[in-house]
Amino acid sequence: MVESDTLSRLQNRRIFVAERDEKAIGFVVLSPVATRNGWLFEQFPHNPLAPNGTVELMIDTAMRAMSDDGFDYATLGISPLSSRADVEPFDNPVWLRILLAWLRRHGQRFYNFDGLDAFKAKLKPEQWEPVFAVSNEPRVSFKTLHAIAGAFSANAPVRMVVGGLGRAVTSEISRLKAPGLQALKKKNERKATNDQADRN
Repeated sequence: MVESDTLSRLQNRRIFVAERDEKAIGFVVLSPVATRNGWLFEQFPHNPLAPNGTVELMIDTAMRAMSDDGFDYATLGISPLSSRADVEPFDNPVWLRILLAWLRRHGQRFYNFDGLDAFKAKLKPEQWEPVFAVSNEPRVSFKTLHAIAGAFSANAPVRMVVGGLGRAVTSEISRLKAPGLQALKKKNERKATNDQADRN
């Protein structure tokens, strides 16, 4: 549970910390959204051993405190590749439409988009607002897409993709091995049972 970059820039931010046995097990970092009289719930890291519901409780506590302080807007931030916001389809290049469709289908190997989306949906937001990428070029280019991907990953986009592909290959190998391992385990169990019966 280390978010050193976030914690080194706390100007105008608020933090809510969850503790258990006098030890921090999670925290929520809020950044002001001055133009909307509210706050962005920027990050909510927590210890994997924290009790279920820790993050939800921190968010609820922070939202109640913001409301008590007279703020009337809160956002959990973007949910990449979500299709919950009601947006008219855009005339994007064919290659971009194919890439986005592929990412929606296979992107879980790179990042848990669906998990983040489901978590935010569970909190029942009043509305889902679209977020747009704006570029000063006539059509979205691969260079712009590369820059956007870089903004959302701690690593260079190519490194993120290579890491995701590595995880995908490992996952597929494990999935393919599983039936063989199960069959081998059953065979060994039958052999052990037969050996035991022979000894009796």
